[in-house]
Amino acid sequence: MSERANDLTDTRRPVRARRALLGGAMAMTLLFAACGDDANDTANDIKDSVGSAANTALARTQAETLRATIKAKGDSNADKYLSISMLTEAAKGLPGDTTVNGITDANGDGKDDDGKLEVVVNDATVCVSITGTNTEVDDGTC
Repeated sequence: MSERANDLTDTRRPVRARRALLGGAMAMTLLFAACGDDANDTANDIKDSVGSAANTALARTQAETLRATIKAKGDSNADKYLSISMLTEAAKGLPGDTTVNGITDANGDGKDDDGKLEVVVNDATVCVSITGTNTEVDDGTC
């Protein structure tokens, strides 16, 4: 039998080649699947970070809006800046799903007790501090 005929009749080589290709394909599939999990985790982490940053930016915007409303309605009068009725009205005027915590009048004098308000949007909190006619906005809780 000639060498060429021997190559055509030897079925072991194609089987070995198929096994090698199949083994390589399986290894690549496992590698890509492992990378896929890491990639999904990374994508989810990025999505969570972007969502958190967006919530913080929105809370900050709402807090700045509250601050501007307080200053506009306060007319440079420190007593008005802490007025429970004015603060409640300003908080109700905020759009969306915004919550304002910390408007309290434990002693019944009609003024907020500590001048610290927390603006909450989803999972983000921003603090509005009122001292006299000075107002300040800081990220995080008061």
